[in-house]
Amino acid sequence: MRVEDLLGTWRLTEYHNRDEGGTELPSSFGEAMGVIHFHTNGRMMVVLTDSRLELPLGERRPFSAYTGHWAFDGEEVRVEVDESAWPHFVGTTQVRGVRYRDGKLSLIPASVVVDGVLNHREVVWVKVAEP
Repeated sequence: MRVEDLLGTWRLTEYHNRDEGGTELPSSFGEAMGVIHFHTNGRMMVVLTDSRLELPLGERRPFSAYTGHWAFDGEEVRVEVDESAWPHFVGTTQVRGVRYRDGKLSLIPASVVVDGVLNHREVVWVKVAEP
């Protein structure tokens, strides 16, 4: 995959959390929906949220958004985050592994521990608009 292939707007189609054995775990974003855009000027933005119309009583809607300068080296996308819905993201470098197959772009963040279980995440996108 080349830098030019990333350019444009992508729609979220799948969001996976898997344990070390590959068993699917609950999604961090429920029934996730999202959009990501890689601009030709080196900026990007991403928004992820839960798409359910109603949530169980007392449950908060998961939501994440950030923006920054991006670069792609053929294997990883690196984003220097300068604004985010999550203040602790601002000033960080977010790194995502990249895999492209069958017209789908997979972005793979670092694994995280959730409730004592190591989660391996994969966020899958399809292109909806060229730059």
